[in-house]
Amino acid sequence: MDTPWHTFWSYFAFHRSEWWPKAVIGSILPDVPFFISSAYLFIRDGVNMESWVLAYEHPWVKPIGFFTHSLLIAILGLTAALFLKRRSWYPYFYGWMFHIFTDILTHVSDAQPVFWPISLKRFSGPISYWERGYYSRELSIANLAIASLFAIYLLYTKNQRLYLIHPKAQLILYGFFCVYLLGGGVLMFGLGWISSGILLLHIISGAMFFALAINAYCLNRGYQ
Repeated sequence: MDTPWHTFWSYFAFHRSEWWPKAVIGSILPDVPFFISSAYLFIRDGVNMESWVLAYEHPWVKPIGFFTHSLLIAILGLTAALFLKRRSWYPYFYGWMFHIFTDILTHVSDAQPVFWPISLKRFSGPISYWERGYYSRELSIANLAIASLFAIYLLYTKNQRLYLIHPKAQLILYGFFCVYLLGGGVLMFGLGWISSGILLLHIISGAMFFALAINAYCLNRGYQ
């Protein structure tokens, strides 16, 4: 699964907890090496599939990716936090491990060795977030549909407490989803990676999160 969707699903899973921003940050961290390398290669060689694949397979990046996507490393980190009695660190590892579990389900040919460094064995999931032969289109549609429904739920829920848990972080996150869904959809459509139908779903989801950001901003101002 790509990084923005890790962000969404982590927020979806943990948004009712006071510590959700830490879990969301933890869910992003494993992909930071790939994000940096892909940004560099996109600037150098242009936005194309070859640059995208090289960003993951680059000899300098690949071993770092093994480390950040190792379930053993994440468990060792959580164990260290427990030993040091750093309860405030726990959510970062919850998000990190949640990232790994969702990757196990959504990577096929590019699956990571989750028991590195003990084993390099890879466990391919049933779905790929980018390979069309492994239901990437269906996964994209499901992600966009669930994101839209979740945004509508947040817009119309009567539980106003949801809007009072780290309001600034919420506004940043909703804004990020909006920009990613709209901008990313237009970019992928221009590159021929998605159809006009999926672009429409991107626009609907992006509009929902834009409305959610505006609504949350107004509600939080009202409670100040």
